[in-house]
Amino acid sequence: MDIEAEAQKKRWREYEPELTLLLWALWDPISGVPLNEYENYSPAVWELLNDEVSVERVAGELSRIRVETIGCEPDPEGDERVADRLRAWWYWRFKFPVEFEANS
Repeated sequence: MDIEAEAQKKRWREYEPELTLLLWALWDPISGVPLNEYENYSPAVWELLNDEVSVERVAGELSRIRVETIGCEPDPEGDERVADRLRAWWYWRFKFPVEFEANS
C-alpha cells in the first residue's frame, strides 16, 4: 500500500466517528436513533467530501439516503443545510490547517 493510501486510511479511522456524530447531530432524519445508525452512511458522505464535490452533490447523497435507504420524506432544504455544514467541517478539519501552515 502506498504512503498516500495509508494516510487516507489512517485519517478515515481517526475522523470517521466525528463525521458519524455530525450526521447524527445535524442531519438525523430518523430522529432519536442510536449514534451507530449513521455509521452506515458515513463512508459515502466521506468519499464525497474527500473528492471535494459541491454542496449540491453532498445534499443529493443525503437526500438519496434519506428517501431510498431510510424511507423518510424528502427535505431538500434541510439536506442542503447539512451538506453545507459538512463541507465547512471538512474544510476546517483538513484544508485550512494545511493552507495556514503553507502561509506561515
